[in-house]
Amino acid sequence: MMAERKEKPLPKFKGLWLPAALLADKRISHVEKSILADIRHLSGPYNFSYTALAKKFGVGRMTIIRAVERLSGKLGMIKSGGKTKNRGLILTESAELLFDETPMQTPEKQKPFVKPTALQVVEYAASIDYEIDGQKFIDHYKSKGWKVGKSPMKDWRAAIRTWKLRNKDYGKTNAVSQSVRATPYIR
Repeated sequence: MMAERKEKPLPKFKGLWLPAALLADKRISHVEKSILADIRHLSGPYNFSYTALAKKFGVGRMTIIRAVERLSGKLGMIKSGGKTKNRGLILTESAELLFDETPMQTPEKQKPFVKPTALQVVEYAASIDYEIDGQKFIDHYKSKGWKVGKSPMKDWRAAIRTWKLRNKDYGKTNAVSQSVRATPYIR
């Protein structure tokens, strides 16, 4: 009979509290999130060895080194906590904000697009000091399937503001510019 293999006992679980804002941040890896939470859990500078952290989180030592370098460098979320050789790490203000216990605000849902009437177009245009033919606007976007480029229109009022900005004469056609457009290019 074969000798039974001894299994290594699993390390005792130590839980970390990760706020929703930190969990949702896609810039930060799971290991980096764990390091941030561990630093936040302890008060004062966080003194550690790469080997101890690797063992604690069940990853390689180089993974910890890269995570700490990234957190302190590119992401700017941790900084040195003192002037001595064994100075430890502390969270920066930007990282502390991730641990703010206020609930995350959910983005407001976009209201479904409702096509305007010609009268609504004319009234809105008048409210922003712009003269427009409402039916011309409706027909233009109706012919395009109420799309702006390849995307569905979200706000017809924004489209009117764009028309206003693009037309330097605020809705009044310029006879010179119209005749130039109608004239073919001659060399």
